[in-house]
Amino acid sequence: SKFITLPAPRGLLLVVAGVGLVGPVGAEEGDKGGRAAAAEPVVGDPWKFYREGDFANAQYNFERLLEQSGEAAPADAGAAARGFGVIADRFLGTNRAAVNTPERLQFARGTAAFKAGDFDAAMDAFGSVLAADDVKLRENGHYNLANTVFEQAKVQDKRVKKPTLKYMDGLIRRLENSLEHFQEALVLNSDNAAARKNHDAVAELIKKLKEKREQMAQQQGQGEGKQE
Repeated sequence: SKFITLPAPRGLLLVVAGVGLVGPVGAEEGDKGGRAAAAEPVVGDPWKFYREGDFANAQYNFERLLEQSGEAAPADAGAAARGFGVIADRFLGTNRAAVNTPERLQFARGTAAFKAGDFDAAMDAFGSVLAADDVKLRENGHYNLANTVFEQAKVQDKRVKKPTLKYMDGLIRRLENSLEHFQEALVLNSDNAAARKNHDAVAELIKKLKEKREQMAQQQGQGEGKQE
């Protein structure tokens, strides 16, 4: 399995330093390092950009296909079949006719956005497949959305130098949202070992953060008492 090793951030997620979440479905494919986004997006085959590790341009071109497609097949419906089928297969299976449906393109867009660090777009894309008829796609959508919410919380936490109780409450809510999506993935597939591992890791983290929040509240109360 592919793991995302979480570095020790400066903020409260320091307690996650030793926790590894199993990465989103599809996120292990392509160039592991990725490439810096060009100043201007380049129009082309999103599967080719993804294979080459250019995730920003892959995301841009998946979005173009979605704009073209509406509820029908996109104008470039054969893109994934022209020599880049291996990546498409790992995302979506071997049914080439189904590769470029709007829901599956959203899933691919979300994974490219995750790899490009655009977590808002990734959450939007994964959220759009949660009502799909395909149960496996729904499961993977919940799983990837849970990972994305967690990763965004980790990145945001690195910027926090002096956390407040209000910040702690928001952080815990975001992680509880992540936990809920792992739970939904498990409802759809109780044998999803990666979702189970991540669910348990996030649940333990939430427990530790709630304990930390309680300590902060007690210390602030004691400090206010001394000032009186």
